[in-house]
Amino acid sequence: MRKHGHTTSTQLPKLSLSATDRAQKTFLTHTDVQAVKYRLAEHEISQPTGVYNTELEEQEQNLAEITSILKQTQAEYEARSAQLAAREKALEVRRQELMRRKAEVDTYVSRSKDKQNKNLRLTTKRYEGISLIMQEMSGLTDTIAGATALLSILLERNKIYSTYGSFIEAAHDRLLADSTFESAPTGRNEGASTLRSYDNLRNLSASMDYVSGVYTRLTKEEASSLSLEQALSAEYDASAGSLIEKQNAHRVAVSALEQQVADLNATLDDLLLKHESLKTDNELLVHKLHTRTQEISEVHGAVKNLLERIAAVVEERHTFLTDRASIEDLLGGVGPELQQKVQLYHKEAKGLINMNECFNRVLGSSLLGRLRDIYKLSLALEDAAELVKIANDPSFTTK
Repeated sequence: MRKHGHTTSTQLPKLSLSATDRAQKTFLTHTDVQAVKYRLAEHEISQPTGVYNTELEEQEQNLAEITSILKQTQAEYEARSAQLAAREKALEVRRQELMRRKAEVDTYVSRSKDKQNKNLRLTTKRYEGISLIMQEMSGLTDTIAGATALLSILLERNKIYSTYGSFIEAAHDRLLADSTFESAPTGRNEGASTLRSYDNLRNLSASMDYVSGVYTRLTKEEASSLSLEQALSAEYDASAGSLIEKQNAHRVAVSALEQQVADLNATLDDLLLKHESLKTDNELLVHKLHTRTQEISEVHGAVKNLLERIAAVVEERHTFLTDRASIEDLLGGVGPELQQKVQLYHKEAKGLINMNECFNRVLGSSLLGRLRDIYKLSLALEDAAELVKIANDPSFTTK
């Protein structure tokens, strides 16, 4: 310190953080506070009667208060960061749960489609069986139609045979009547009549044998025709009954298949609606999660950028304000003792040095440097306190 033209050799302790320390540390730590306290105590021991000790004590008190606020703010910031990390973790768990549910829905839909394909194949197979049954029914219908045609032919032939038999019976009766009627022969013509009668009898016998054979054959054919007609009628009745039963069974099977197909279509429609609904809900939730994650990331990035920019931006501002600060700003007011020393120095200089320069020379360049460092530190602490105030503002925390 310079006094009456003399300068003391005592060096004041460095009370401010260097630019490197500011670049590496955004907040003051407990070690930094202890170091500042140690420097202040050492300075008080070395300069117990310094005019600036009161200001240093005030700065120490302010430093302790701001340090406490900064610790609280840092703890709140870490707590909020932990909350954000927990929320991000919960959102990630929720997203994984949604992805798992989506995978389950996709698996369920895939199984439903496989089941539908299996049911379609089964339905196709049943339709093929129904087609075979229809083919059998068509064959039976053709057989019945053929039997009906054959029956009509047999009936027509029986009618013809009946007419032919009636004619043969009439001829047979006529021949029998002619054979019993014989006139008495005369004496002259007895031999010739006998010969004619013999020929007639022989012809009659041959005719009767032929007619009897034809009649017997017609009788057998009629009996065979009647037997075949009965067999065809029985087969027709059996085929018609079987056809009716198969038609009824076919109607029942077709109705059951149609009901199964309708149930499958309704089930498939419900599954598709559920799948679309779950897909839409999943997309909405994923979108909300993505939006919320972006918001959290933006807030986290904004806070991080703010903290990173504070150390880089305020340095120039603090340096500018410190360089422009007056002695009263640096000291927080000029005490009577210091004012007296400056006036005495100005008087000894006989007015050749202005008052500001007198203050500078009385305090000394080393002390002025320390005071400017302390003033710059106080500016940083004021900015930190303002940041804490903004962070604790309800309107800021609710956004």
